Amino acid sequence: MKFKLLAFCLLTCLAANAVFSQSSPDRFKTKEEVKTYCLDMANLFEPLGISAAFDMLENSWFISELELMHMKNETVKQFAMVEDRYGKPLKAVIVKEEEVMPILYRLTVVKRYENHGLRLVFTFYYGKDDKWCLNGFKWDDSITSLFDK
Repeated sequence: MKFKLLAFCLLTCLAANAVFSQSSPDRFKTKEEVKTYCLDMANLFEPLGISAAFDMLENSWFISELELMHMKNETVKQFAMVEDRYGKPLKAVIVKEEEVMPILYRLTVVKRYENHGLRLVFTFYYGKDDKWCLNGFKWDDSITSLFDK
């Protein structure tokens, strides 16, 4: 019984240490820096660049390592299934910019391929030290949802 309690306490301390020792994510001073970040990350969002793209997310987004690893693994699986259908990667383009003054900023980027595109949505929050921090990220292949309803 004492061993189980000791093991539980040790695991709890290790988990707390991992959470609280995570370095603060990168923050951006201007929207231009945010745009550059999003385009750089989106241009890596292809089969050979997924690891680098998720490294960028890890350095800029306060999200648990486990959640990010799960998202990365799912992304790799999706790319393996549709890589031939999309064709070769092309340049990413910012297609939509939205703002809720003065605290939220969202960019929608289309990562272009020869035959299809991927929609990447980045949401930033204007918080600590009057800087923008990545608050959310998602991607899908629903580019037709970009048309206004």
